[in-house]
Amino acid sequence: MKKARVTKKGSEGVGTTWEIQVRVAKGIIVFNLIVIVVGAILLENWKPFVLGSICGSVTAIVNFRLLAISMENLVSKGINSRGGVFKHTINRSLIRLFISGIVIYLSLTSKHINTAGTVIGLLSVKPIILIQSFLYK
Repeated sequence: MKKARVTKKGSEGVGTTWEIQVRVAKGIIVFNLIVIVVGAILLENWKPFVLGSICGSVTAIVNFRLLAISMENLVSKGINSRGGVFKHTINRSLIRLFISGIVIYLSLTSKHINTAGTVIGLLSVKPIILIQSFLYK
């Protein structure tokens, strides 16, 4: 007797990478808290830097979550057609890039958000992933 194939919907399939996502999000938050404290000590006008760092780090966490959802969907669907996988990957990448672009544009045009803080927040996911790849093998 064959087993019926069960497809996971909604948040049922979220467990495969959820622990990694939470660990990376916590690392981003700790890293950016350190950056915010150092920036607040060193900068005279620290409020725009703090807002920029918060905006960048939240965007980095959202983009990482969207990447994880995209990868989980690709793995759970299976690779049946190369064109479909390619389109899906490119579309999701463009959405994440568009979100980052909007945040950077807003930080460039706003007087209340520091661009350097935003970029540091956006790039904070990369050192966290590298550090955690060495710690959790």
